[in-house]
Amino acid sequence: MKRITCSSSFNLAMPPEQAIALFTPEGERLWAGDEWDPNYPVALAADADGAEPGTVFTTGAEDASTIWVGIVKTESMVTYGRVTPGVAAGLVSVSCVAVGDRETKVEVVYDASSLSEQGEAFLTDFESGYSAFIASWEKELHDAIFLEHL
Repeated sequence: MKRITCSSSFNLAMPPEQAIALFTPEGERLWAGDEWDPNYPVALAADADGAEPGTVFTTGAEDASTIWVGIVKTESMVTYGRVTPGVAAGLVSVSCVAVGDRETKVEVVYDASSLSEQGEAFLTDFESGYSAFIASWEKELHDAIFLEHL
């Protein structure tokens, strides 16, 4: 079996308390594209963002569904447990730290272990493509922020 830890960071032109909201399940709907569509087995309160500890949601198609659980939520960090049955399990953490007056350094860490040979192959591919994966997040976020200000 295999375990990986991947970490990368980028900056956003907004304060950390604004930036962290973009990494909640509901906040990601603003920038992550149509494929990001969290489903909550227990309905959220009207004003909830889905990141509260203990909140469970799923993403993906039924045959490749990923189960997420909110673990930690602070003013500057969110951490989720993430399990794709038969493939991989681990943690995803996003932290936001002020850099200057109106800029935030966003750090994204995936810590995952394979649950099968298929999972080993998945994690090998994920690890080799991680920099491009996070670069796509940065682009999608910058695009969404730019469009919001038009």
